[in-house]
Amino acid sequence: MIKESFYVALSVLLFSAGSYADNTVNLSGSGNSVVYVNNSAASNSLIDLYQVGDSISKNGGIENQITVSQVGSGDTVRIGQGAEYVGTRWIAGSAVTQNVATVNQTGIGLTATVIQMGAVASTVSADQAASVPYTLNVTQSGDGGHSATIQTTSTYIPATFYSDGVTTVTPGVTINQSGTNDVALISGMSGGSALINQSNKKGTVSLIGQTSGIIAVTQSSNNADVSVVSFGSSTPMIINQ
Repeated sequence: MIKESFYVALSVLLFSAGSYADNTVNLSGSGNSVVYVNNSAASNSLIDLYQVGDSISKNGGIENQITVSQVGSGDTVRIGQGAEYVGTRWIAGSAVTQNVATVNQTGIGLTATVIQMGAVASTVSADQAASVPYTLNVTQSGDGGHSATIQTTSTYIPATFYSDGVTTVTPGVTINQSGTNDVALISGMSGGSALINQSNKKGTVSLIGQTSGIIAVTQSSNNADVSVVSFGSSTPMIINQ
């Protein structure tokens, strides 16, 4: 077991986890921090990265940046910008602005969760290639201009949860955006299910190169737009506007 805990403010952190099982990285920091995590050939890793706190960018650049690369099996990454994962749920913290989160995952049974709360112009980019299904959840809230870009060759089979005798099924990919001028893009999904919710003004959803699976898009806003390129003929699509 490798376990490291850091506090980062106005700094750059590079953490590399090599060929060890059950790696754990916990990090919390205020604004203006840059974090790179390279988790290579590890199994059952848990990476928690939180950036909470109001900050002012002194150089006009992006204030908070997190990049995580994972190659292994059973790995989990939780990224919170403007939020922390406490116990079993996400807790909103002080607003942070101009966040960028990048997740690169290759392996088996991987899970990624990105939460950006109270943030302006937040961006999530995920590049995923898994040999078996895994899960991705993205939530972006606060003032708008958020962007979620998912490039994948994976099959996202819905996750099933059992609680008090009740079965709940959630999509393999979930994107929730509640800002203005939000953009969600999914490219290359090879099966499973995806759910995209945009609940404010002028949302845009682009779906490119889906070959199979189920995609549901809900836009409860004005001036919403859905564009589809090369969608599989056997792939159901549900659009609610």
